[in-house]
Amino acid sequence: MTIELNPVGVKCNLACTYCYETEMREAGNYGPKDYDLDAMQAGLLAEIGRERGGSWTLHGGEPLLMPAEDIEAMWAWGEERGHQMGIQTNGSLITDRHVELALRYQVPMGISIDGPGEMNDLRWRGTIEKTREATAATEAAIEKLTRAGVRTSVIIVLHRLNMDPARRDTFKRWIRHLDEIGITGVRFHPMEIDARAGDHAPPVEEYVAFYRDMREYMETLPRLRIDIIQDIRRLLIAEDDRTTCTWNACDPYTTAAVHGVDGQGTRTNCGRTQKDGVMAPKADAVGFERYVALYYTPQEAGGCQGCRFFSLCKGQCPGEGIDGDWRNRSMYCALYFALFADEEARLRKSGIVPVSLAPDREAIERAMVDVWSRGGRFSVSAARKVASGRVTGTGAGGTHGDVPHGDSHGDHTDSGRNN
Repeated sequence: MTIELNPVGVKCNLACTYCYETEMREAGNYGPKDYDLDAMQAGLLAEIGRERGGSWTLHGGEPLLMPAEDIEAMWAWGEERGHQMGIQTNGSLITDRHVELALRYQVPMGISIDGPGEMNDLRWRGTIEKTREATAATEAAIEKLTRAGVRTSVIIVLHRLNMDPARRDTFKRWIRHLDEIGITGVRFHPMEIDARAGDHAPPVEEYVAFYRDMREYMETLPRLRIDIIQDIRRLLIAEDDRTTCTWNACDPYTTAAVHGVDGQGTRTNCGRTQKDGVMAPKADAVGFERYVALYYTPQEAGGCQGCRFFSLCKGQCPGEGIDGDWRNRSMYCALYFALFADEEARLRKSGIVPVSLAPDREAIERAMVDVWSRGGRFSVSAARKVASGRVTGTGAGGTHGDVPHGDSHGDHTDSGRNN
């Protein structure tokens, strides 16, 4: 479980074209007008528990709109309690003070940037000149953080500006540079698709070609790999206990992987599911009806019926549902199907039988559907044990539990029927 502390709500110094929080800004739901340090601390303790340990991440909007002295106060408070802390930022507001604080309190930095120079132009700041200035500031911040020894990772939203084949060599050199300077992880996300996307949204075929090209290229790097492909491989061999949240059956009304705390200490959900611009509070009970429905619903009606990858993909994140409807499977279905099929073929070539082709696949699916229907959740590895008779399914008591969270930003794809 990730606890996201949102002191500034969805306020941001940028206006990214694809931002999944735009609906909330357009509805005027920016979050609390002011934050209260004591209330946020109480809210965090309510989520974490009052024993030592636990983890939380400063999130937004843009969390660095919070004054540095208040960030320091929160990190000092967390350090006293043995908390593991992080921050996700667009990086354009990072100063030497932020670097010093991150080092002092051992806080890793997650930076959101889509590439160097013009590749980052969708992270808009009002004019092209101001946008490029913000991008340059983010690039400089990455260099500064890594030189100082701050653990730093990068989230990259994919769109036509950075997927353009004419810019591919430049993009690859940038990724190699990130590897060389010590970036600890790179996460690729397809972009958010709605009326704002315009001509920047690539068709699914371009996404598939991009991932395949970058997978091959990044195999030549010493450290960095594409996280989604690593997750897919783990799922295919039923070693999925540490895959990111989008693969792990999420109730959009409780979002188990993301427990948010706003500036007044109120509990909130993951912002990706808030398509109507309303910051809904957490529901009192968890439910997995979406996944039962997807299992039985034909693919032409937005479901996953008959897909051999269903127990692994589960229709992906509800925030990516076709037509913005969390009840449907992901709008990126065709992309994920292609990546699963690629890794499936690689495993078969190496003599490994993936779950998608295993004799017990249907039994695994039935075990998962049975647990979902009773309000519980299984990992694939746990469901395989139930399917084999090694353990007994226990409904809600057999819940897989909290899952790791992968920050995410995107929706879309027109997907055909997959079998």
